[in-house]
Amino acid sequence: MDLKREIDLFFSEFSEVESQCVGEALRSMAPDQAFVERSEKMLDHHARFTLLKRMASVRNVSVEALTALEAADLRAAELREKRDALTHTLSSLTNTLPDAAQAARRPGKRTSIEVWVPTIGEIERCRTSTAKLQATLQAFTRQITEN
Repeated sequence: MDLKREIDLFFSEFSEVESQCVGEALRSMAPDQAFVERSEKMLDHHARFTLLKRMASVRNVSVEALTALEAADLRAAELREKRDALTHTLSSLTNTLPDAAQAARRPGKRTSIEVWVPTIGEIERCRTSTAKLQATLQAFTRQITEN
């Protein structure tokens, strides 16, 4: 698979996790669905995750669930940073991505713009991490709705 396709898949998968999975977890915690809808419109993804953690804490969910949620938040923050770096890279490059990637990886070659040009393996790890994040949030939501 080529790098551009892997990056597109990562963007798509991570976007789905941020919007759908965090939203579903919030809806499982909040009795007021109008509040959740307003939160989704007004808060960025990081703030929604923070709200989710606070709601879970107030609702006295298990220590294990809170720990898993905290780990998921850290994973989401790391993935968000990678997504933002990729967005910056893609907007900064004027050449095609494979050509720019080769130029950036040449020893001693310095470019005027600092960019992250990942390997396919790095993006595959991002996608794997996104899948784990999705599974964690879905398990959290199931646990809340079952109790």
